[in-house]
Amino acid sequence: MTAETPKPTRAPRKTRARSASAEAADTTTPPAPRTRASRGPTKAAQTPPPPERSVPVPNSRPVVIDPDAYPGEQKPGEASDSPFKLTVNIPQSLYERASGLVWHADFTGEPAEVESMTAFVRIALVETVARYEKKYNAGMAFPPPARLRRGRAPKLR
Repeated sequence: MTAETPKPTRAPRKTRARSASAEAADTTTPPAPRTRASRGPTKAAQTPPPPERSVPVPNSRPVVIDPDAYPGEQKPGEASDSPFKLTVNIPQSLYERASGLVWHADFTGEPAEVESMTAFVRIALVETVARYEKKYNAGMAFPPPARLRRGRAPKLR
């Protein structure tokens, strides 16, 4: 035998203090009912504007891809000659998804190019950088900056 316990009652809501402008708005006439505006031409009828041709940034160089090199390398074995350590902060959920892919690739062998987290990140960076180079720099490699800002992004006001 279990005795049902009553649910606690909810406390009444507190009334908010109203400003003078809010009270004045209550005394005016109500706004006109909203009407539906006529739709313009449908999306199928609209033609997208032609893509703007990107102009290369000064001091850009062509992207050279060696078929024997791993993704992102200019020459085979470059990563083992001079590795560059990169530390980034990503959301936990994205890391878990990427780890799951790496585990799946290790367990099943598919996709074959994802051998480790490093290989996966390298592939993702190469594809993303190539897409942005094509879109914003006419397919040319962006020149490296003299110095890159470090740390947190500045707060917007």
